[in-house]
Amino acid sequence: MIRPINGTTRPKAFTLIELLIVIAIIAILAAIHFPVFATAREKARQTACASNEKQLALGITQYLQDFDEHMPSGTWSWGGGCGWAGQVYPYVKSTGAFMCPNDSQAGNPTVSYATCAPLRTANTAELACKSRR
Repeated sequence: MIRPINGTTRPKAFTLIELLIVIAIIAILAAIHFPVFATAREKARQTACASNEKQLALGITQYLQDFDEHMPSGTWSWGGGCGWAGQVYPYVKSTGAFMCPNDSQAGNPTVSYATCAPLRTANTAELACKSRR
């Protein structure tokens, strides 16, 4: 119901000033929170990087156990000269573990932790089949 104020009727609505104040408050809160979101994103990347490195370390450890404590030499030729990354791949089984989350070439699949051209474009199922031979 509309109440008359001093003999005039005034509809219930927000004024332009009230709307501008609300927008300004939301903008200030957003400006305060954006650095927090950036920090959280960077921490997530650090965690993903640590997880990738752990997976690579576990893969190398398993390789060492299977090959009498010899480190991957990078000269194994089953994958077309993949280097140590190709030798460790059968134990890691994820090309994503070889890619750093902070790599600037995010759209281009590369091996950030090691140089290995065949793993950059290889099909994961194809590599898994090659590792069983």
